Amino acid sequence: MSVKLQTVSDDEDGLRLDRWFKIHYPGLPFGKLQQILRTGQVRVDGKRAKTADRLSAGATVRVPPLDAPSETPAKKPEAPVRPEDAAALRAMIIYEDDDVIVLNKVPGLAVQGGSGT
Repeated sequence: MSVKLQTVSDDEDGLRLDRWFKIHYPGLPFGKLQQILRTGQVRVDGKRAKTADRLSAGATVRVPPLDAPSETPAKKPEAPVRPEDAAALRAMIIYEDDDVIVLNKVPGLAVQGGSGT
């Protein structure tokens, strides 16, 4: 891969640089985009760019060589669910359909994922 110079189209006028990358390079992780911006590899009209910079129609975006993302992202292996944990969760279900599950959640039980949850 080599450096690409891409021109911002009229319908992309005013678009944030991070959103422009999301449209043109959907497989590029946000962290990788931040890295290439911090190191000055991405330039707009020859100047260093930041994530929130707004693009103007006709501007030239310098895109460095990007590593091709793997076909399938590596998944963390799922921990097996203990039968007693599955039974406890099923006992909390108040209502369930194709779109929603309503639980009678105990205090202290996390409601969104995070590290160590």
